[in-house]
Amino acid sequence: MKFLRWLKSKYPGEKIGLIWDRAAAHISSEVLDCAKELGIIVELLYAGMTAIMQPCDIWLNKAIKTIIKRLYYAHKNSLKLEPGQKVEVPREQIISWIEQAVHEVHADQRRTRKIAEIFYQCGLNPHDTKKIKFGAPPITIRRTPYTTYSLIQHQKETNFAELYE
Repeated sequence: MKFLRWLKSKYPGEKIGLIWDRAAAHISSEVLDCAKELGIIVELLYAGMTAIMQPCDIWLNKAIKTIIKRLYYAHKNSLKLEPGQKVEVPREQIISWIEQAVHEVHADQRRTRKIAEIFYQCGLNPHDTKKIKFGAPPITIRRTPYTTYSLIQHQKETNFAELYE
């Protein structure tokens, strides 16, 4: 609920929509009631559809985990360990690896536009004219470095259509 209030504070007066999986934290009545109270539209994916419908789970998380593993093994190989010896990694080092991984994935994404391809593979192409509500007014989206641009404009299949009525 803290996240929902923070999100609403970042975009005062704007309509907000979220697409969530059915994790227990997402579907609790307290969270859904809070979202409704704040005017945030929540669309839940069907159970078991994560690997099919969640672009971040399909590509982004895997890419980040791959980089973190690479950094971990480079660190482990730089140590003089005895066979079977466990490696202790300070929390600060892990956070540094996560930050580096996110930076690398972001740089790669800017070059390759891979996330757009993954959204398309998941059937979430916002430019697919068969899924767009015709005659809807153009949408202006405030662009920031962290904004994903117009992922689901005017789609009939989701409650997000309510955002633009």
